[in-house]
Amino acid sequence: YTATSTYVEHTRMLAEAESDRRAELLTMLLQGYDESDTHAAQLLRKAGYLEQRQSYCVVMARSVNAEEMLSAARAQRMADAVSAALARTNVRVLTGIRDNHVIAVVSATRRLSGWTAPQSLLADRLMSPLRLVGPAALIGVSNDVPATSHIPRAAAEARVALDLASVADRVK
Repeated sequence: YTATSTYVEHTRMLAEAESDRRAELLTMLLQGYDESDTHAAQLLRKAGYLEQRQSYCVVMARSVNAEEMLSAARAQRMADAVSAALARTNVRVLTGIRDNHVIAVVSATRRLSGWTAPQSLLADRLMSPLRLVGPAALIGVSNDVPATSHIPRAAAEARVALDLASVADRVK
């Protein structure tokens, strides 16, 4: 019994630390960061966000009924649905809830080397899986951006796209 409770406590502590690290990364990416900030650069490098030849995209989602997003459980279910839809693709996803919206920073390799042709646009690859999130979700997707320093602009684009989404055309 003592070993099991110690194990469970240790696992909880590790999960909370990972959650804190992911929340800090998401905040850093969405607010932009000063590249001269060594702490920010170190965190982003460790998480693989400063690798070359990456493209980034921001996805913003909310329920058709915006008041439902005030419920933490409903917002978490929406975040889980977005994460599950994007898990089917070959991309890296960092998801969180900010200002009653689900926000996901998505990244993928733009090209294998400087000599290979670029892959299809990341935003285009996300549209089909995001349509599977469900009829109660409105989703805005930004255009691809080439660097983490452009993610705040991509978040603004995703917000505009979300504002343009409707029940008839849920993913913009």
